[in-house]
Amino acid sequence: MLAELSLKKWPVPRPRLSVFLGVVIPRGSFVLTNSSEPGYGQREVLRSVSAKRAVPISLPASENLITVETIETDRSVELEKAANAVGGDCPLSGMLKLGAEGIYWDMRWTLRCREASSSWSLSGVTYDKALASGLERSAALLSKGN
Repeated sequence: MLAELSLKKWPVPRPRLSVFLGVVIPRGSFVLTNSSEPGYGQREVLRSVSAKRAVPISLPASENLITVETIETDRSVELEKAANAVGGDCPLSGMLKLGAEGIYWDMRWTLRCREASSSWSLSGVTYDKALASGLERSAALLSKGN
């Protein structure tokens, strides 16, 4: 079927994405980690999409590794060092912000891998759609390189 569509199978091993997600809500902001209390839903969405798309991910073990400010200002050197620290090949950083009406979310993602960079954003979406876009678009971009 892939050949009929002029596509190739994306070979394994695939790059591990180090996901650095800053979340901004009315009560404040936080960095999503492996096990922190805030962000349970966001973490589960990322894990589910990771399994569905066969894109391995790593999350930081603690907020001490990276700050919301580092993610928001997109400090590439710090993000790449943090990606190495959590065992990832490529940093995928994003800012998820609850919209003014308090219902929908705005999302900005940046993927750095293989000396290339790509950024995209969504606004007025559910957080599961915003988060899924990070892994799905990353998979699409990275699989084209093979």
